[in-house]
Amino acid sequence: MFREVFIWYIAGCMAQTKAGTSVFDRLARSIPREEREKILSSIRQSLEQDLAPLAPEEIDTPPSLEEQIKALGLWGKIKLFFLQIFTSETRESIITGWVLAGMRQQVQKIAGDALDARRGIFLGGFATSLEALQLTLHRASPYLDTAAARREELVFHFAADLFPVINEKLLQRTSEEYLNQQEEKNERTLKHDLTRYLEERIADIPSRSSARIRRSLSQADNLVRIGSFPFHSVLGSFSGSAEAGDRQCPFDYITHSVERLASDLVSFSDPLEPMALENMVLLSCDRDALDTPEALQKELETGLAILTAVVRAFREFADRYPLVLLVRLIREDPWWNPPEADYSGNDWLSIYKGKLEERIRREALRVSLHRQAQDQILLLEEIVDDRVTRLKGLPDGSEGVFLAHWHLALAAQTFASSLWRNTMSPLRQILNGADFYKSSNRAQFNDTFNEYEKIPGDLAGLEALVLPGGDWGQVLHSDESLSRRREMAHRVDREIEMIVTSLQTTLEMMKNLLGGILYSRPGSSYDTIANYGQIGGRRNAELIEELKEIHSAIQRLVGVIGEIGALEKRASENDMFLRPSL
Repeated sequence: MFREVFIWYIAGCMAQTKAGTSVFDRLARSIPREEREKILSSIRQSLEQDLAPLAPEEIDTPPSLEEQIKALGLWGKIKLFFLQIFTSETRESIITGWVLAGMRQQVQKIAGDALDARRGIFLGGFATSLEALQLTLHRASPYLDTAAARREELVFHFAADLFPVINEKLLQRTSEEYLNQQEEKNERTLKHDLTRYLEERIADIPSRSSARIRRSLSQADNLVRIGSFPFHSVLGSFSGSAEAGDRQCPFDYITHSVERLASDLVSFSDPLEPMALENMVLLSCDRDALDTPEALQKELETGLAILTAVVRAFREFADRYPLVLLVRLIREDPWWNPPEADYSGNDWLSIYKGKLEERIRREALRVSLHRQAQDQILLLEEIVDDRVTRLKGLPDGSEGVFLAHWHLALAAQTFASSLWRNTMSPLRQILNGADFYKSSNRAQFNDTFNEYEKIPGDLAGLEALVLPGGDWGQVLHSDESLSRRREMAHRVDREIEMIVTSLQTTLEMMKNLLGGILYSRPGSSYDTIANYGQIGGRRNAELIEELKEIHSAIQRLVGVIGEIGALEKRASENDMFLRPSL
């Protein structure tokens, strides 16, 4: 059952973008929620002790200078008075020095041999602790890097967890499958109706769910930020060596880094959301390898163990080193406090809504383009009396390999398989028997007919290449990597474009030449022929009618090919493919 559901998700996403790598493409390939919940429920129990706030208990800020001066007893005030006289310092600087001296003792007592607070230097023990943190974070880098690169997708995973019904309705209502079922063909109306539906559903999102997503996204962001801490440059500031045991670094060499670390840890003042860690792991899962619940469980257990190890390592580091006190001491500012935690996750709703609005725009455009392409295929069927013919061997997107010019290839092959054959005899009579008034028109007709005659051969050559046994088809229809097959499809597209461009030029010229023969106008570049009334002999009237039908068919075909080309171009400009219309 797991594998069947998983494969269904994969198949459902592949028609979305050229590369199939949008947020919604990847969401479609994600693990079904029900399967995840079964596995996660057994893992979560072991996480509880690791979900406590990461930051240590808040360190009291000393009373202000004014309060401390007021609190001095008689002897304290006398001492302060004489110190001002003998040191020439202000009373504020003297009291600040007293406070810092107390902090120095407090920091030294807590941090032990990792630093020398009196001399203002970090020792080898602090460097060793940083190296241990660096190693722990290095193991977690795949999860942190993925969370940073695919932050928008993380928002949708949170949404699927916290308001699954609303989220599923929005994804379903904005899908290509749903839009295809709507009778409304106007792109603008489709977008308007869907945008209104989006606003209504977003208003239904519970405030508690919104708060949890904000908190979860903020915590994921904070973990990512901690993962980018400049360990290399900080450790490079230490002189000496670990082997000799004489490493040390002045406080002021790494002031900003210690200040950043203190601020980062304070940002974890809320209990950690298990949902944040779980989805960071799920986001990094290798979906191709997870074809069983057991494989998924192992992947989740491994990833969560690594992320919780990061949390534990930073908790132990924060417990051992009073970073806020350290920064106060280094800055000689007893009243320094980290800035209030900035909830970076406040933008979750704008991300969620923005991506869905973009999905609405894209899917409404996709459906509109596809319907217009279908209309052009119907016109093509009228031109050739329903004998529409596909070029064999072309990929249709069912295995993730798409063509940008599938419909152009269809139009070209349809022309070559039916209309071309029916036009050759009348056109050959013009070639062999027409007495053109203008020698330039005779030369143009000769050249155009030669190109016209080659069209089926060019398409047959392409078909031979793309069939399963052909040079290109052996890649297109093989088990080679998807990227390799897509590269080959791109090559096929270039060949189709070259053939169709030549075809358009040839048809346009043939249309103009036939128009000149049949409907010559004074001053036109394309003139008629001297033997217009005799070229067909006893069948002359019949031949002229055939030429008029050919001219009309080619004229309409040129229009259809131009429209299809414009539709495919717009699709390509929006990084999408048009699904084959047959």
